[in-house]
Amino acid sequence: GEEWFCFNDGAVTPFDPSTLPSTCFGGTKVGHKFDPLSQKMVPNETPKQYSAYLLIYERDHVEFREESHKKNSRPAAASAEQQAATETWHPPYGEIASPASYVPGEVCDELVRENTQFLMDKFIFAPEYSAWLLNVAHVVSDAADPPPLDMIRSLTYFVLEVLVRSKEKASLESFMKILCSWYGTSVDACRWLLDTLLRHTEWSVSILLKCPIQALRQGFVSILTVVFSKLAPLEAALYFEELPSDT
Repeated sequence: GEEWFCFNDGAVTPFDPSTLPSTCFGGTKVGHKFDPLSQKMVPNETPKQYSAYLLIYERDHVEFREESHKKNSRPAAASAEQQAATETWHPPYGEIASPASYVPGEVCDELVRENTQFLMDKFIFAPEYSAWLLNVAHVVSDAADPPPLDMIRSLTYFVLEVLVRSKEKASLESFMKILCSWYGTSVDACRWLLDTLLRHTEWSVSILLKCPIQALRQGFVSILTVVFSKLAPLEAALYFEELPSDT
């Protein structure tokens, strides 16, 4: 049967193809760890350490050689077609002026899309970007009270969509404190957040119910506490109103 091998930086070793899902696709895996707060084992999601990479080598020099035994046995009067048939053929790599033109357009488009997304993720998840955005948030806090709604939205999306998935979470507490402060000064921002949570429940589910990081859960609860406290006095009269049945 076919043999599989694992090529890494230090060695080439036999590989069991039945382990492909767990060893070659990256992503995360769910384990369990002890939570001192609840005094029990809780799910713990960690990134997998292995991903498969496809390496493509481009030949920079091609030699056209004839096999010696064919060369010696070739008739003197052989035609050009016969001579060509007895030669070892190689694709004319160096003669193609625009190799991309031979690749289907949808393949090129997908490569461009994936590479663009990769570069965007690499930039957005970089610690330098988090540090820059935190500095901007501090400047906005000092210059505007309340901060612009667009700024509150942008920072909320960054924290709940990007920072929660980043390996570097050293600045998470600082971002949460700034968001608590901002939501405490803006009724419009509080209403926007609740409307967003109603339409997109993944934030509440992934952070409050599934997230194993205690600091993140507590920070999100702190933001919600500020929002509810800000809106409660303004909307108390609506608490006993029933929504239409078709809502």
